[in-house]
Amino acid sequence: MARVKLKVTYSDGRVVESIVSPKAEVDFERHFGTSVNKAGRDMHQQYYYYLAWAGLHYAGRESNDFDTFLGTIEEVENVEEETGEEPGPTKAARRPEPSSS
Repeated sequence: MARVKLKVTYSDGRVVESIVSPKAEVDFERHFGTSVNKAGRDMHQQYYYYLAWAGLHYAGRESNDFDTFLGTIEEVENVEEETGEEPGPTKAARRPEPSSS
């Protein structure tokens, strides 16, 4: 499964990326009683906030509890899914060009 990457903007202007780890996903599923996949079909804003917090929290980058975290942020945006592969155009751009001789 692809990993979700979220951009978190704090009230103080700081911007960080939160990559949702397997531990963060399981915590989300236990907290909300639904899978991340099912939640994605009807994504409530609190789901994004929780995933962002859990990703940062379990990476050791957010020590506040979830409710305190909510009071320190302005916005959470879905950046992209982390698949471990480069996107097609970037991968293609790095291929050596055939020689013309």
